[in-house]
Amino acid sequence: MGMSGSLNPSGGAPIGSKTATVSVGASGALYSLRAPLKGMVTWTKVSGHANLSVSGSKIALAAAIASGTSQTIIVRGSNGSSAVEFQVTIKSPSGGLAPAPESALPKWAAALTSTRAGTSRSVIGVIGDSIPAGAFSGTPNTAAYAVNTRSGSWPHRLQEVFKSDLLLPDAGKNIFGNGSASAGGSTQADMLAANSELLFSGTSWNQYSSVKNLGGWVLSSNVVDTSEVGFANSEAYDTVEVFWPTNSTLTGTLLPQIGGLQVGTISPSVAPSVKSQKFTGTPGAGGVRMRRGGSGRAYFVGMAAYKAADKSVAVYNAGWAGSQTSDWTNNPTGLDAFDGVATLGAASNLVLIALGTNDINNSIAQATFLANMNALYNKAKTATNDVLFIIPHYMNSTLKSFAIQDGYWTAFKTQCDANGQKYFDCKTIPGFATYAAAVAAGYMGDAAVHLSAAGSAAIATAIYSYLRAA
Repeated sequence: MGMSGSLNPSGGAPIGSKTATVSVGASGALYSLRAPLKGMVTWTKVSGHANLSVSGSKIALAAAIASGTSQTIIVRGSNGSSAVEFQVTIKSPSGGLAPAPESALPKWAAALTSTRAGTSRSVIGVIGDSIPAGAFSGTPNTAAYAVNTRSGSWPHRLQEVFKSDLLLPDAGKNIFGNGSASAGGSTQADMLAANSELLFSGTSWNQYSSVKNLGGWVLSSNVVDTSEVGFANSEAYDTVEVFWPTNSTLTGTLLPQIGGLQVGTISPSVAPSVKSQKFTGTPGAGGVRMRRGGSGRAYFVGMAAYKAADKSVAVYNAGWAGSQTSDWTNNPTGLDAFDGVATLGAASNLVLIALGTNDINNSIAQATFLANMNALYNKAKTATNDVLFIIPHYMNSTLKSFAIQDGYWTAFKTQCDANGQKYFDCKTIPGFATYAAAVAAGYMGDAAVHLSAAGSAAIATAIYSYLRAA
């Protein structure tokens, strides 16, 4: 959870609070402290539970906290005449979240350590269906894909939890595909309804429903003019990372803009693939946007904008509503998603694969589902990243019986264990053990499978706790 705090030059009263969840049975120096103070910060314990102490820049637990209980400590960080004080509550959840062993996600653990030291930016890439895409997780939960769904999705919330709980700087903004715009929609209005951080100048940029890749339908322009698609409130960003498909039929060019100036030219008319590249420029009025040049059609599948000096954890949400595993593994033209999985993997320190619900609901053969999941793991995995499967919560048994759902996921876990592949099961999160429990907790946004805002927040917090423990 986040902390409300500010500089406290006089070094007096507590100014905010934080809550952190640790794995059941965990002890030792676990919780790292950060403060908005420049230079070296000295941490001390002001008061609190005898089991909690300050060890360097971490809160240490002398003994594990019993499941379902919490302990509180007030800490003080000081640097010369400036200081900050706040309360930290350490909780051990009822039901217990399985800890991520140190050896489970070593590439991710190293990346997060570097980010917390202020030396590098970490990226988590997410591929999945409408659940990570954010269906029903916005406010109000009315239309098939509610207003501001991307900002209500658990991947977006995961980025925000990393920022608030670890006191990290802004991680920037990103869009992949059509941003889970409403089913059947193909207009700028559909995309804006799904992602309030977008902006459009002119009418040429839209989603192109004949090609799907990372995030669903690609963004396309078939007209050479000054129309732009970009991010609102991006004037402080000096870097844009662009993801685009290549094919000899794509004869237009992509012209990324920063601060009102073109910072590169992308020519996609080469052999089929999906590529990515970072461009830098001087931030300013106009922010980060994309134009189209050349002649003929040009697509791009994703764009991330950020400030290079801000070392944070960014979560690239490439969720694609309605997608099955076969939608991600089929790649007949190079414009489709399988190559995109590899490119997202190369750009990420950790890839989360959150698929399977639509396979089960559509009675895809279990053997096909298992083979596709294994293929996606291998496609996303690189020598410098980790891959973690996210097993979803239960869908309503009116769609598929719980026994059938359990059968798929039991076989999947067996395959993962045999292959040394890691997974996090959302059914281990308190409130998600059964479908009825999730409904009772207010975690369901519809009567099928989609999450409410509270459900998305609960999953984001649980995944964060797992990844923090890595």
